[in-house]
Order: sequence, then structure tokens, then C-alpha cells
Amino acid sequence: MSTSAYASVCSSKQVVTDKCTIFKNDASLNRKINKFIGDMHSSCNKHDRAYNTLGADRGAADRRLQRDLRKDCLDNPFTMGACLPVVELAMAFVRSSGKELYLARQNEMLQHVKGVNSKMAADQCVATPEHQGYIDDALLSHINSKFKAIVSRPPTAYERYEMLSRYVPGQGIQGSTFNNSLTSYAYNRRGINAPVITSISRYESVFPDVTYTWNPSILNKNYLQYDWSTTHTWGNQNAPKLEINFGNQFDMNANVSGFLKVKRSRDERDVFFFSHRFTARGSCSPSPDQFCTVLQPGP
Repeated sequence: MSTSAYASVCSSKQVVTDKCTIFKNDASLNRKINKFIGDMHSSCNKHDRAYNTLGADRGAADRRLQRDLRKDCLDNPFTMGACLPVVELAMAFVRSSGKELYLARQNEMLQHVKGVNSKMAADQCVATPEHQGYIDDALLSHINSKFKAIVSRPPTAYERYEMLSRYVPGQGIQGSTFNNSLTSYAYNRRGINAPVITSISRYESVFPDVTYTWNPSILNKNYLQYDWSTTHTWGNQNAPKLEINFGNQFDMNANVSGFLKVKRSRDERDVFFFSHRFTARGSCSPSPDQFCTVLQPGP
């Protein structure tokens, strides 16, 4: 029997956003910006999340903060004139003092990624960068393309975490230490035809019963063990496809989420998360107030 999909999922890092408190060490600036603080909390929180996103470009995050804070000022015509100069003071503070905070947050996220990588290697839990969040899209694209160019296939979730754990925040995506390590790792993976789950699709059949089937698209799929872990325990959780019959007489809102883990050996495995919300068709009629008609196969 399946367990809940969330029982074996690696814990995500809780990112703390603390509004505009980066200025707390400057009492004068803090007093000035507090006059407009209610308008700026959302913008500062977005900036916090950017600093916590592994591989995020600090300069781009700071420029986005400046645009957002200026817009916050312009949205309030009564305080706009006094607000804009304070934004420029705040941005000067960010540019001069933000690097230390940025690197601290990047290293905190890197330590979390390394922890996830170790737990996945030991089969203690599963994760993907997309499901965990706070990994920059450009960083993911970089490791994916570099790996594929050398190995001639996309990396698995396990391989992506191994590569992400080698990131060097002080150097950035194009850093030589990071890229040399990626190249070395990818060459060591050549010839290993690990299975790669690229997508999971869902389709419906209505005869003899209304059944929903989840079908994975997998590269290198020979001789695999399948482990579906979902929010529902119906169906064979160890089959290549997951089939669920809800047994509902009338249409109902359904939400099936979880992950599929496939494995050929300890060195050849992948995991893929999915979440599908849809209307599960009733076997009788759309609703109780309509005439019941048992669904029949089409021509």
C-alpha cells in the first residue's frame, strides 16, 4: 500500500522574509523609510526571496528592488516627493552593504542543497529542484545543458542535486571552479544510461468503469522498478502506469498529487513530482439532480 506522497519527501528550506529590516543598522535611514514602510514591505520581501534563491544574480535582484520601490512611491501621490529620495538612500545602502548578506543567504541555501543531496544519495527521501524551489532557473538551465552536451541525455533529479551541491556562490554560474567540477562529474557519468522521467500525462477511459491512468514518459526505461507515491492508495502503486477508479457516481473535484520514483540500480534512478486537479466524471451522471445513465463505450 502506498503512503502519502509527502511522507518521503525531503524537507524544504523555510525562507524567512523580514520586510525592509536590512536597514536596521542605520537608525537614520530606518526612521526615514519607516514613514513609507507599509508600501514597501512586499518589494523588500521579494528581494529577500531573490537573495535566498541559489544562483540568483545579485545585481539583477538589486535593480528589481529599486524599480519596485520606486513604483511603490509613485503609487502614492501624496508622499511621492518625499519617498523617492529615501529610495535612493536605501539603494545606496543595499549596494554598499548587501554583498555580505547576499553571500550569507546563498551559502545557507547551498548547505541545504548539499543536505538534500546527501539524503537522496542514502535513499532517505526524494526531491527535485522544481519541487523544492529557490533554485534559479538560469542555474538549472546551465547544469542541464552542460550535462546533456557531455552525456547525450538529460540529467536525473539525483544527478542535478549532485551538480547543484558543487555550486560556488562567490563565483556565480560561470565560475571556473564550479564549471570544472561539472565537467568532471558529467564525464564520469558517460555510459551510464540512467532512466530520466520527462513527463507524466493523464488520460480517461469510461468503459467498463470510469478510470484515470497516469502514464510516464521515460528515457532508458528498460528493467525498471516503479514506485508511485500519491495522495490516494487505490491502484497498483508498483506498476509502470498508475490507474485509479474513484468509484464516484457523480462528477467530483479530484486532486491527485505525489511522485513517481523509478530505479534500475542505486546508480540509475530518477524521481518526478506531479499534481493534477480535474473533474472526475461520475459513472451515473454529472450531478444527483440529473437522470442516471450508465456510461457506454463509444462507436
